[in-house]
Amino acid sequence: MEILQDYDIALDQIFSITSDNGKNMIKATQILNDATEESLYEDDKNEDNLMEKIDSLQLANIHL
Repeated sequence: MEILQDYDIALDQIFSITSDNGKNMIKATQILNDATEESLYEDDKNEDNLMEKIDSLQLANIHL
């Protein structure tokens, strides 16, 4: 993950990985996959929290 940060590459910028099936590439792909899943989980969690905040807002009635 450090190398991605060094080159300012975000996880959502990676679309495919070409590999020779070397153990180092397999491990790197597993790490990226885990990081992506964690990122997606955090996004979903943040979206749920936002929806809860929106639902809890009390808005004044506006009459025209």
